Amino acid sequence: MSKVPLTVGELIVVTAIRLKTIANRFVFSPNGTTSSQFRILRLLSNEGPQRPSAIMKYAGGTKSNVSQRINMLEEEGLVYRLQRKKGGDLRSVFVAVTPKGRKLFTKLRDKFKKSSRELEEHFSAKEIAGCMNFLKKLNKAIDENEQKIPKLFDK
Repeated sequence: MSKVPLTVGELIVVTAIRLKTIANRFVFSPNGTTSSQFRILRLLSNEGPQRPSAIMKYAGGTKSNVSQRINMLEEEGLVYRLQRKKGGDLRSVFVAVTPKGRKLFTKLRDKFKKSSRELEEHFSAKEIAGCMNFLKKLNKAIDENEQKIPKLFDK
């Protein structure tokens, strides 16, 4: 029985699933967090306070789902909500990372950096640069075609 080779898309998905499983097992779960929470902490740590709508766009999910994630992070003391103007519209809320949240994000980021360095030892600088260029271009294509994606899977 011959194996059918994977398409580029299938290989990317299979690899992404493997990496997410490894990250959950060795980074997120031992630190009492999730990949979704990490993405939110990453955004807030790198970009500063954000509206929930920006968090939803960055981290994915529905309004309700993102609200639940923010509530959970707030209960854990990792983020807090703030309003830009006193007495302003309740919908003009921003979410910011706390020092505790920034500390957790830094710890997780450092774990990823360490494991990345060890994996990178298996590749040349040229291979890494090519992979980085491919992934940046892939993400740009996904961003530019995000509205079309659901239709692609209906065919």
